[in-house]
Amino acid sequence: MYKRQALSQESARFNRGIVIAKLLVLLVFIFAGIGYINRDNWTPFVPTPPEGATFGTYGVGGILRGAAVVMFAYIGFDAISTVAQEASNPRFDVPVATIASLAICSVLYVAVGLVLTGLTPYTNLNVAEPIAVAVNAAGPSLYWLRVVVKLGAICGLTSVILTLIMGQSRIWYAIAADGLLPPVFARVHSRYKTPHIATCLTGIIAAVVAGL
Repeated sequence: MYKRQALSQESARFNRGIVIAKLLVLLVFIFAGIGYINRDNWTPFVPTPPEGATFGTYGVGGILRGAAVVMFAYIGFDAISTVAQEASNPRFDVPVATIASLAICSVLYVAVGLVLTGLTPYTNLNVAEPIAVAVNAAGPSLYWLRVVVKLGAICGLTSVILTLIMGQSRIWYAIAADGLLPPVFARVHSRYKTPHIATCLTGIIAAVVAGL
């Protein structure tokens, strides 16, 4: 079993800073957008599917489809459990961190969704950049938010990539420790006491796939 030392602490501090910046961006968007909400955009709150539409377009089917898609966003929370060996008190830290993360993200997700659909009709949000569309719909008074939103997107992607690379390397470490992968994946750095080869290999694969 390896123990968290310099490299993991540096990663944790870097990731903590990015996450704080990302949360601040979301909070700024929520509180800045509240004053521009048009409640007429929430009527009907559960839109009726158009005639001839397939199941899952709008209405109850759309809610179920949306919930199924959102579920994949929550898969990332299992990354917390992959670094249990590096927690000071894993019996307490891991479950508390998992539940707290789920609770905070759920509240933020609902709040952002309400502001988004309040700023512009839901039919305009089926795009790759819904927050940018909502900010533009609010008019020139919220144009300053566009730069903030871009910063939040960069921070969000960076924190997700860092967390998943770290989590994947720890998964490979555990599998190799059980003898199901070559021992090289379980090799621990002499100074930092982390699975450095698995981490580097994960980063390289992620970079190649992203680049292609």
